[in-house]
Amino acid sequence: MENFCARLKKYLSKEGYESKTISYEPGLFLKDACALAGIGPIGKNNLLITDEFGSQVRLRALVTTAPLVCGDPILESMYCEGCNKCIEACPANAFLEGKYNKIICLPYCLSHLMKISEDTVIWCNLCIDACPIGKFRENKI
Repeated sequence: MENFCARLKKYLSKEGYESKTISYEPGLFLKDACALAGIGPIGKNNLLITDEFGSQVRLRALVTTAPLVCGDPILESMYCEGCNKCIEACPANAFLEGKYNKIICLPYCLSHLMKISEDTVIWCNLCIDACPIGKFRENKI
């Protein structure tokens, strides 16, 4: 993701726009910004959900002087109506009364990290994998 931001920043510079990559820090609410920009809603699994990619979305921030287009804010998830697949898939039972609870999820994820290389670990992704959005679209193509 960082390499993609670097390439995008280089492209924008060639087009005459200034830009700056914003490093991820606690308090930077990228998925909320995406929902407000009309990219997609935040689902029951507390993740951004898009029509094309479901909840398998990773985010980084780049600010720019380039003109940008955004949609209308999406504050409710139409994808999650009647669906509890992420809740049912959660091995930590991190959903209290149907709402995601980070205080339960985080310790479980940290204690079950899968190290696949010196620099790469995989968190529990079962709620992401269980989300039918994006997968459903793939099957229709």
